[in-house]
Amino acid sequence: MKDYYTEDNYLVVKVKGSQKIAFAKVEKKFDDSDSLSHEVATLVSLGLVTGDNTNRINLERPIFRAELAALIGKAFDLYQRYYGNYFADISKYDWYAPYVEALKENGILDGYNNKFNPKGLVTREQLAKIAVNIADRYISKVPQPKTIADFDKVSLWAKEYVQKALAYGIMSVDDQENFRPQDYATRKEVFSTLYNLIVVKNKNLKDYITADLIPYGVEVTFKVKIPQNVPDDNIHIAGTFSVVGYSDWNPSDNNLKLIKNTDGTYSITMYIPEGTTIEYKYVRGEWSKVEKGPNGKELPNRTVTVKKGSNNKILIEDTVAKWADK
Repeated sequence: MKDYYTEDNYLVVKVKGSQKIAFAKVEKKFDDSDSLSHEVATLVSLGLVTGDNTNRINLERPIFRAELAALIGKAFDLYQRYYGNYFADISKYDWYAPYVEALKENGILDGYNNKFNPKGLVTREQLAKIAVNIADRYISKVPQPKTIADFDKVSLWAKEYVQKALAYGIMSVDDQENFRPQDYATRKEVFSTLYNLIVVKNKNLKDYITADLIPYGVEVTFKVKIPQNVPDDNIHIAGTFSVVGYSDWNPSDNNLKLIKNTDGTYSITMYIPEGTTIEYKYVRGEWSKVEKGPNGKELPNRTVTVKKGSNNKILIEDTVAKWADK
């Protein structure tokens, strides 16, 4: 699992082995939110929370189970590399499948009757169970439970989880001391809970610097020209991106989805430490739609070693000749 801590002017993410990646605070603006709470802003700066295609963060929208699984998986570095076919309603090509399977493997989140229900919503008492399954790994002593005005509305199976979630400080009641166990958890509530879980695991994350910081690494832009008449705009870049906090070889990771430019090309920009070698391919959301050579033959992985260009920026321009399904 990932460790987060502060070092000088950076929030540092320690991933597997001794690899360390420093992230600058990102003061991102969303069209549907004038300002972000400290908790949400931190998750945005970590790359865990992004807006949709219309640059909306949708804080008040209930969260889907697939979204929740991906958030937890990314935050705690839980990603199943080998498809286990645990759920009948999930395909190995679904962008959230590696996270769902990893959470099941680790006893954090499960399905029902061999189905996961990825588009299902999550109640607050269900969120409490999921959150406590994580927090229990880091907290040995349970503090005194909090007062809950509507405790009688909590399902019998969830009572212990709700009490623990409040005692641990990872969830809260409203001004009337109601937990609202049957309400669907909003994205904002989930983001707050996830932030609190990260704090539980990484005690000094509360010291996270909130001022603007200098970005760490080289600003790398991948820009690609694709064949005409592509049936969709679902262009992703998949490769060895765990070194910069993303998933490895995930063809449908929305954090690695390219944006269409006015000239018809697609691009994505990220910060990568100098000297890092990245292997990658372009793909339209699933491996059956990966790029191919002009004659339809398999291509070796593209490779780039990041070096500083002018103004600490580099542009990598590629061309896709053909797709596997076209």
